[in-house]
Amino acid sequence: MPSTLKALASAITLMAVASTAHAAPFRVTSNADSGAGSLRAALASGATHITIPDTVGDISISDTLVYEHTDALTIVGNGQTISGGGAGNTLLLISQGADLSVSGLNFDDMREGGWQIMQGGGNGILVDVPITREGMVSVSLANVSVSHTGDHGVHVFDCDLADCGAGGGGGGNGSPASVSVTLSGVNIDSVGTGQFDADGVRVDERGEGSIYFQAQNSSFVNVGADGIELDEGDEGDVQIAAQWLTLRGNGHYCAVIEDLENPEDPTCVEDDDGELVLDLDDGFDIDEAGPGSIVGQIGNSTLSFNLDEGLDLDEEGPGGFDISVQRVRAFGNYDEGVKMSEADEGDLVAYLRRVVIVDSNDDGAQIEEEGAGSLDVTILGSLSAENAKEDFKVTQETVDGDANGTLELRNSIFDNLDLENVVQL
Repeated sequence: MPSTLKALASAITLMAVASTAHAAPFRVTSNADSGAGSLRAALASGATHITIPDTVGDISISDTLVYEHTDALTIVGNGQTISGGGAGNTLLLISQGADLSVSGLNFDDMREGGWQIMQGGGNGILVDVPITREGMVSVSLANVSVSHTGDHGVHVFDCDLADCGAGGGGGGNGSPASVSVTLSGVNIDSVGTGQFDADGVRVDERGEGSIYFQAQNSSFVNVGADGIELDEGDEGDVQIAAQWLTLRGNGHYCAVIEDLENPEDPTCVEDDDGELVLDLDDGFDIDEAGPGSIVGQIGNSTLSFNLDEGLDLDEEGPGGFDISVQRVRAFGNYDEGVKMSEADEGDLVAYLRRVVIVDSNDDGAQIEEEGAGSLDVTILGSLSAENAKEDFKVTQETVDGDANGTLELRNSIFDNLDLENVVQL
């Protein structure tokens, strides 16, 4: 893990300890939807440290559980399921952007027949960040599962619009706060199937802050849109440290629409260079726009059978890339297995080691510098094969006739290599 992210993790831990050291405890004694001893009563009371002992069973709710306070909240469960009964409500709402730590709980809004296209539905966990929030909004989930929600599984929303969009194409303003998300042993399954562009884990960050994302030993499968989407639309970086992730079968929400002339849901169709195509989604998607960079590493992970890219990283505006991808397997993805695109003046520095990309329906790996920045790509001990187009495609746009792109490619297996304005070392 980069040293900056290690320091960040330590700081987040210290903040969490400090915020809960003198917390008012609440021990849930009832699995009723409301009333004395219930989880709803605990949240309403302003308790900041809530435990649900193993003597309390699963909790069925009729509407959203809401925490309306600003103090950091910790909820410790023992494997219970918070069930929405298919009502389509968000299951847990943190309405004032309080720091949140949840462990040992499952969130499920199973609807008979599942959530279908345009039926709607709510989030599993929603943290709504007020425009006045400062500092760091911290969300930490450990041994948590979210399943069968029509909207996002987990959504941290720092934007003043109902729908922020994504990256440079998005709009809205946000708070000065940064957002930190830490996931360990988190499983997201079959969410985002009732609404367009609903992801497994989604962070919308506008304003001055950055996104800090750490995840390990977690899975994101069968999500309607992206398994993970980190959307930083203004000033600020996206810093990531991800290990041992599974992202499989995501991005299928729009796949049921076959009539592009008169689609059931027009939001499912996008214009790709004048041609109407289905707007499908990725395994792991990062969009960074405005002053800021994408920095960090992804390792020991599998990205398979996603309906667009397996790993899709896009950066535009002042800033660049400094990214390491190691021991990652991408196979059977319907577009590129790995795509990195830097659109403006920032540099693109990428290190791929022991990466295996097989059976992509486009290029295996596509890495492109579209602006005035330089491109520096290293690929070591990797394999890319049986892809529909190029196994490795590395492109550097020219500025005033000059190209500044280099590729070091060593001890790797591939059939097709496409270099544009790039010198192979």
